[in-house]
Order: sequence, then C-alpha cells, then structure tokens
Amino acid sequence: MTMIGVVSAIRVKIRGPLLVHATEPGPWGVDAVAMRASDGRLIIPGDQVQGKIREAMEQCGVELAPSRRSEELRNAVQRNELEGDYVQSLEFNLNAPASRYPIQFSDLLSVNTHPQPGIQTLTHVKMNPETGATETGMLRILDCPLAPGEVEEFLGEIRFFARSESEAIQRLSIIQRALSWVLSLGSQKTVGFGRIVESPPPEFVTVQEFVPQAHSIPAACNQYVVDFSFLDPVCVPEGLANGNLFETRQDIPGETLRGAIVGLLHRVHGTSELLSDFPQHLCESGPYKDLCRWFSRIRVSTARPVVVTTENNGGDYRSYTLPQVIPKSTGLIENVIRDFALLSDREEALICAEAAPAFFPDWKSSDWNRVAQTYGIVLVPTELRVRTAIDSIQRRAQTGNLFAYESLNPNGKLWRSIVSINDRPDAKGPGPSREESDAALVQLFSLLNTGWLSVSKTKARGRGQVVMAGRFPDLVIPDRIDDQDVYFIVLRGPALMIDPRRCVNSGRMASVRVIDKLYSDYWTEISGGALEELAEKRFKQDSLVGGFQARQYRYAPNDCVDLCTDPDLEKRKELQKTFPYNPTLLVNPGSVFGLKVVPEKEAEASRLISTWLAYGLPLPDWAKKAYGDTHHTNIFLPQNGFGEIQVRSGAFEMQGEWNPIPISPTQQINLVADTETNGAAQQNTTE
Repeated sequence: MTMIGVVSAIRVKIRGPLLVHATEPGPWGVDAVAMRASDGRLIIPGDQVQGKIREAMEQCGVELAPSRRSEELRNAVQRNELEGDYVQSLEFNLNAPASRYPIQFSDLLSVNTHPQPGIQTLTHVKMNPETGATETGMLRILDCPLAPGEVEEFLGEIRFFARSESEAIQRLSIIQRALSWVLSLGSQKTVGFGRIVESPPPEFVTVQEFVPQAHSIPAACNQYVVDFSFLDPVCVPEGLANGNLFETRQDIPGETLRGAIVGLLHRVHGTSELLSDFPQHLCESGPYKDLCRWFSRIRVSTARPVVVTTENNGGDYRSYTLPQVIPKSTGLIENVIRDFALLSDREEALICAEAAPAFFPDWKSSDWNRVAQTYGIVLVPTELRVRTAIDSIQRRAQTGNLFAYESLNPNGKLWRSIVSINDRPDAKGPGPSREESDAALVQLFSLLNTGWLSVSKTKARGRGQVVMAGRFPDLVIPDRIDDQDVYFIVLRGPALMIDPRRCVNSGRMASVRVIDKLYSDYWTEISGGALEELAEKRFKQDSLVGGFQARQYRYAPNDCVDLCTDPDLEKRKELQKTFPYNPTLLVNPGSVFGLKVVPEKEAEASRLISTWLAYGLPLPDWAKKAYGDTHHTNIFLPQNGFGEIQVRSGAFEMQGEWNPIPISPTQQINLVADTETNGAAQQNTTE
C-alpha cells in the first residue's frame, strides 16, 4: 500500500514574556538570551512542541502524577467529551523509531522580528523565605524580546504519512486536542512566561502523492550531480565530546543520504522492514519497484557544501564545479600554499632548504581559512542546541538525558553529491539493462524531488534536485614527475584499504616497512599490476572508527572465515554477530597517493583511473572476505560513497575528469538535454 504525505500548518499565539534559551552568550550583563533566527524572528524548537504534545497525550492515557490538569482530563473522559482514540493515544507515539507514521514538527517562527539581545530585559530574583531578602547570587538578567502582555503569533509545520486523508484528519484532530491542553512553552513557565492564548486547529497545506514523474535521462551521461537543500539544521556527528556533545561534520556521507532514502521508501510503502527485506511484491508492482530492485547498485557520493551562484551564463544558474577536498599534501612555506605531491625531488629539495613546511596538523584557524578559500571549500556556520528529556513527575530534566547537538545552519547553502548506478559486468550479480537503470534513476530523482527526505540526527527536512548530468572521460592523462608517468589520487571519501589484522604484530604496531608493503600490495591488487605506489608520494591520515558502525559491521578475526562465500544471508548476519568488537581502520578523505604507471600498461592504467572516478575504489579481497561484499554485512562499499576519488594535476586542479551538462530549473522535472548540449558533453573539458 502506498502512503500519502501530509503537510499541515500549525499556528500558536503566545502572550509575553517568552524565553527559549539560546546557547550563544549574550551582551555583557545578560544571563539568558532568547533563541532567534538570523533575520531576528524568535524560535520555538519543534522538538519542544512535540514533547509537550506527547506529555499531554500520556497524561490523558495514563495517570502519571496527580495534578489539576490530569483531574480535568479524567473528568472530561468520564463526561465523554474526549474520543476513545484520544484516550488510547499512547499507541500513537509521535517519534518512536519503530513507528510507521512518525510525525515531524518544524521549528515555530514568530511572524514579526524582535529586538536584538539585551535591548529588552527582565530581572529575575530568588527570595529567601526566612529573611525575606534576595538570596545571594540569585539575581538574573533575562533577555525579553517579547514584552509582558504582548501577543505574538508563531508559525510552523507538521508533516507525517497516512493511509488516507480521513486518517490524516483524525490524527490532526488528536494533535489539536493535545495542543489545547498545553498551557505554555519555553522556560520560566511557572512564573507566567510563554502563555498560549490561542492554538487554532492545524490546517492542510499539501497532500503529497508518491507517484514517480516522467523523466528523460540524457543518453551521453552516466553520472548525475544532485544538490541537496535543507529546511532545518543538519547534524551529522563526527564524534561525541564529553559524552553528550555531538560535533557535526561539514559534509554529509553517502551512507547517511542512502539511509535517508531507505527511510523514505519505508514510509512511502508503509513498512518498517529493512530495504533488503522488502516484500517481493514491492519490487514487482510498487510505484518505486525499479528503485527497490536496483537500489543496492545505486551509488551516492559524499555531499559537500556549495554556495548558490547567480551566474547568468547562457541560462546556467549554478557553477559547473564539483566541490573539492583539501589534499593532505598541501603545505605552507612562508605563507605560500604548495602541493608537495606534485613537486619533483629537486623542486622539493630547493623549497625545503629555505624553510620547513607546515602541514595540516600545524595549521592555525587563519591558515585553514586561507587554504579553504584557495581550494574553493565552503565552510557552513554552525549552531548549538541543547536537548533534554523532562521527568513528568518531578517536573525537571531527567538525569543523564541532556545532550547538545552542534548543527549546520543550512540557510543559502547546498550540499552537492554525485549519483550513479553501477551497471558494470564485474559487479556482484547480473547488472541492470540500460532501460532498467534509467527507470531506477528516474524513480530516485522523482522521490528526491518530493522534498520528503529526513536526514541526520535532527531529521532535517531535505530535497534533492538534479542540476547537472555528465560523464567522466574514458582517457585520463597522467602527470610527468621525475621522468615517470604518475597519477595522483586524492580520496574524496573515506576508504577501506589495508587489513588492520596485519598492522599488529604480537600486540605491537607493525613497522613502517610492513605498513608500506600493505599499501603497495593494495594498489597492486586493485590495479592488476598496472600501477605501482610511490611511498614517498603518500600523504595520508588514518582513523580508527568505533561506535555503532564497528559494532554493527564487524570483521572476521582471521582469514579462516569468509563472509563472501555463504549464499545464506541470515547465516552470514548471525556469524558476523559472533565476531569480536574491533574498531575499523579507514583512510581519511584528502589522503594523497602517487601511483606510477607500469611500462607497457598505459592504456590499462588509464582505463582503471576512469573506472575509479566513476564508481570509486573497489574493495580488496581481504575486506570482501572479512566484511562480506553486500550492504547487509558491509557498510564500507563504494555505493555508500567510500573510496570516492579525484585526480590531481598541476596547481589546484582536478584534471579533465568531469564533462557537465547544466540542467536549468525548468528542466529539473523533465531531464532533457538538447542535441547541442549532448554534443558539447563529448568534449574533454577541464573543471
């Protein structure tokens, strides 16, 4: 059964004063600052509204604590003023991960703008009941953008999935009745802050029917650039600091985007199973049957931020460029930026004789900004939000449930990714035909264009739009360094390369010679002997990744186990659970490798580089055996953006690896490229 998506507007009128704490410090002397948007409008976080509605519904269904409100609710039930589905509202969990119909609340924004922090304030004190005087140290100055008695209207949005419009109306009615029992929002509620004076019933805005729209795929292209935009802050954790602070990364990994697509397919089909376990009839008769069938072949690269440009160049509204990564071989000498991987031995010796270079571990913030500007790297501003769970009985924050999320502010930013489908004959299993791959991509682009993605920890509302189509060249020319033909490979995404079991010898780290041999063997294996690594041109950084990924996707402890041979999926998954927990060894994005072309294998080497540009670096044999080679037991696949590369040539360029066809806004629904554009795509242009 195909679900429908419902978007409803929510309106709340609040009488001041109102205070929703922001995390940034205020002006001197102001202890608490109200949360504001960049344009000066006040913000009430959507998760706070959602939590208050859930609390009201739970009080209606279960007597959590004696209170006047719960007494009123029970009396209303006894007078049959509330319907049975409202009383049993505990079955309607607003945010349970296992729920088929999760409800998302956007932030509520005030209609009007308000004064900046510190212009309007209130004084808050605590009195000593015995002496009748103010307690020492309990004088607080509170930011008060909404003056006492002033009424402001806040607007937001609710979105969820339902089987029919009648079911959607019923759920909106439940939300409205729960919202009517919420007395106030924000902090300082017990002293009269944030009183709700009016909460009209939510109104229908749109009803989204998930039916793939007709697209045409340009015949000359095999790679499609998709720009992702978001309406809410995005938090993709890079690490957990101090146990409760999630620090976000600037890019969005391919596995995160693929997971968001899978989640959307779950909701569209009204299922809660994994995509790999979708009922077979979905691949035979569902609206996205081709996408479900070939989803394991679709590759989504890491999405990196770009800025929307207003170039009026023949109707093109965005830049052709693909966002780069900063190579680890970049060094600073007397404020001059140089790429040491591209220097000959003589040039390197002459430069280093004057001064020692500074590489990325030694850079200051000003150095990072200069290098990022040189490479065209967009740095997205971040914001910090604190979340907590409230104990309904104690009426305070629950112990151990305070978390802070560093999030990316998406205003005016796009995240650019490359989407393709792997139809190579050497991939696992029979590949799709041209018609089948086109149908799968058409359904994917139509699904992304609906704007119903839910991405990252913050469940940010996202949309993906195809803006360019192109192909990587069939011939990639190497550089000439020290009388050798050399390709310089830069990782755009993390990669699984060397076996961590070989990096330890009797409980100690292996020698540098052993590590060099592991990297050399990796490149020899995946190139079939056509390329040899130059150890002196290797500038790389490794990471040990633990946590959920390492627990979920464990690797075999020794060579005796092969997760690639057993055809029984369930046996492989159960066997993987018995493996010991060990962190995963990944090579970080930006790592640089110099690969020398073996004489008389120039054509084979060029073909391999072109294939890696289009599909990513393949897994080595040890990884296929230790992790398996399907997404059921291995997340580190090229389809998830792992092993994505770019080729370095000359000063700060990606050498001849992208031939774009711009797609204007009017063509985003019907991806048709005219004859002249298709002809131009055959030329080997340099980005």
